Amino acid sequence: MESNKTTHADYEYDLNSKYGQLKRQHKKITAQLQQQRERVEKLETALNTIWIDPMTIKLAQEIAGNALAVDDCLVKAALKELEATDA
Repeated sequence: MESNKTTHADYEYDLNSKYGQLKRQHKKITAQLQQQRERVEKLETALNTIWIDPMTIKLAQEIAGNALAVDDCLVKAALKELEATDA
């Protein structure tokens, strides 16, 4: 008759098997976490780019507005000079 007793070698085999399984799961989860981190970084970069655009547009509008204001002042000054010379 065979014995149903679990030997030290059986326990060791089970532990090694479970350890290997846990190690594989850990490796898989670590890879998934790394992929998630990369996705988050890409999304953060995209969001930062989107966030900068309105500020850049606002700055461009201010610069254009200032340029128009300067042009307007120059035109008015030139008109005053013409009026003064015509008078």
